[in-house]
Amino acid sequence: MDDENKKIENGNELNENLASNDNDSSQNCAVERKITQTDHLNKQLLNAFLERLNTKTENVQDKEGETTDVEWVENTAGETDEITSSLKNGIKLNNVFIIGISGPSNSGKTSLTSCLKKSLPGSAHICQDDYFHPPGDDRLTWIPEVQHHNWEVFSSLDMDSMVRDVKKIKEIFMEEVQDKPSILLVEGFTIFNYGPLNELFDKRYFLVTSKETCQQRRLTRDYDPPDVPGYFDKVVWPHYKQTYSEITERVDINFIKEGMSKEEIYTQVKNDIDIYLKSL
Repeated sequence: MDDENKKIENGNELNENLASNDNDSSQNCAVERKITQTDHLNKQLLNAFLERLNTKTENVQDKEGETTDVEWVENTAGETDEITSSLKNGIKLNNVFIIGISGPSNSGKTSLTSCLKKSLPGSAHICQDDYFHPPGDDRLTWIPEVQHHNWEVFSSLDMDSMVRDVKKIKEIFMEEVQDKPSILLVEGFTIFNYGPLNELFDKRYFLVTSKETCQQRRLTRDYDPPDVPGYFDKVVWPHYKQTYSEITERVDINFIKEGMSKEEIYTQVKNDIDIYLKSL
């Protein structure tokens, strides 16, 4: 009976998460392009990790419920080996897994990533949208036909910084002593097309979405700078078709076809990740 109640609670929590993502889609999925070059990385995330690494004491409760301060000391090499061998399911220290979530504009990447992050305790999230150069940057390409910058090409993004940040978070994860793998979720519309970033992924998922669906959803989102007439048809979608053609034959990417509900997509991806982690 307890197991059945737990299943119901988990199902309700998933529905609440998905409903919350849907209601806040205009905020969660909007591309914030006013990003300075010194603000690429999620500072709050890294600072939290660094704080955890530097903490020397931790409050713990004994069997009587009393709280005490325990001072942690670094283990010797022999002690570390002993801890490693005692971890459950044969999981070793320094296991860090990077999962890529990709798809065209407004395909549901943010909603899926948000739900996965909530269901994977201790996981972290990094988004390609945080690496756009600021408006007016000399590296942006101007398109006279639509009188707008091209935000779909790699030159509009600081991809070198993104790769460095992903590697940095992985290094921080690897320094932590834990009894289960650490997971970094990386979200972006061209993350599988950029070699130095693509080679870092352990699992890859791509949300295939039709032009009609993407365009309809995009009309409900706010962008900064805002889309101009013709930008989607003349820039966004042609660029997506090009980048998609570059990866469509790859066997290392799990392509999720359109037609599934958010719940079905989440369940499929989450189950696949669970199976992968259990196989290690």
